[in-house]
Amino acid sequence: MVRIKAFKPYILKDDQADIVSLPYDVFTHASAQKAIDGKLENFLRIDKPEVNTMQTMRSNMIVALKLYKRNLKLYYHKEVVPSLYRYDLITESHHQKGLVALCSLEDLFEQHIRDHEETRKDKELERTRHIKTLNAQTGPIYLFHHNQDELRSLIEASCHDLVLEFEQNNVLHRIYALQDPDRVEEIIQKFSEVDHIYVADGHHRMNAARNVYLERIKKKRVIGNSDHFLAVIFPAEELRIYDYNRVVKDLNGLSARHFIEALNQVCTKIETSKSMLKPQANQEFTLYLDELWYRYRFNVNFMKNLRTDECLDVALLQSTVLSPILGIKHPRTDERIDFIGGIFGLETIVQRCHTDMRIGFALYPTAIEDLMKLSDLGMKMPPKSTWFEPKLLSGIWLCDLDE
Repeated sequence: MVRIKAFKPYILKDDQADIVSLPYDVFTHASAQKAIDGKLENFLRIDKPEVNTMQTMRSNMIVALKLYKRNLKLYYHKEVVPSLYRYDLITESHHQKGLVALCSLEDLFEQHIRDHEETRKDKELERTRHIKTLNAQTGPIYLFHHNQDELRSLIEASCHDLVLEFEQNNVLHRIYALQDPDRVEEIIQKFSEVDHIYVADGHHRMNAARNVYLERIKKKRVIGNSDHFLAVIFPAEELRIYDYNRVVKDLNGLSARHFIEALNQVCTKIETSKSMLKPQANQEFTLYLDELWYRYRFNVNFMKNLRTDECLDVALLQSTVLSPILGIKHPRTDERIDFIGGIFGLETIVQRCHTDMRIGFALYPTAIEDLMKLSDLGMKMPPKSTWFEPKLLSGIWLCDLDE
């Protein structure tokens, strides 16, 4: 049983879309600075406080809180009735339709909401402080349901009250308010018939919401909305998952020739080219080194007793190449490795290898079926396994915890 509820958020006014932002975690420090250049009220200054470049994180959060309170008065209006929202993301070749609601954290504890990714404690605590300082949730968690045709049809039919429409980064965002009590109750009831849903993206924000809720229980504070988290729930059938690629600063003391020789001992080379190569199937990867592209296949037939999570391409690259050959033992924290979403193309791998990196790896996209399988088994994927596109934006809905 999945429990959702309608809520009364602060929602962006229909002519103020310039202030919203892509989520904080898709930005490097440099790209974040570029994104906010000349934009004093951009939501990224709230969502990623360190871009305010004060001397301490506390000072950055103070600046973010002041801007949050100011923006709240100028660019948002308070919903007066409990509402759900249909949220459409539309590109030239793709259209997905989700439902914005508050999801119960109790469902996370009871495994009705199933996740697939380990979080970094420092990043989780950073988001926890963010929620506590603002006393609000500002960016939705990306969830999905699978094989729920009736629910999908019900949400698709809910498109009568358009409240917001704008384009950003070649994506059209279209939002409908669902406020008819009978329709709201029908959707809530339909979700209660679903056994479980899945987390696509936003694990740190979701776990941060959990932390705030548990802290409030411990301190016997008023719960308000803090026993729920802000989410958008899409049908799995409409999602797009891209590859999540890797670049590494050096060859761990090896020459290029010795690296390729070591790689040939554990993987099968398929081809070499001066032109860009993409992996063509599961269990393949390509790499870029010294202006040449190589396509390889993992030798999985020689690997025994692999767990389900160890069979993922991202895990195979880690266990056969990154760790034993390049010395990347802890990819979550090792500063020698960086990650590039597949939406940015192979060109970005080449560009990074010509600037601050030495070698790049391109992977085949993780299948949505594998994500669900691991989530059902209670297993976790390696970091940076999936890149969902289009991204959800931060700053459209603001959920006050004390409501």
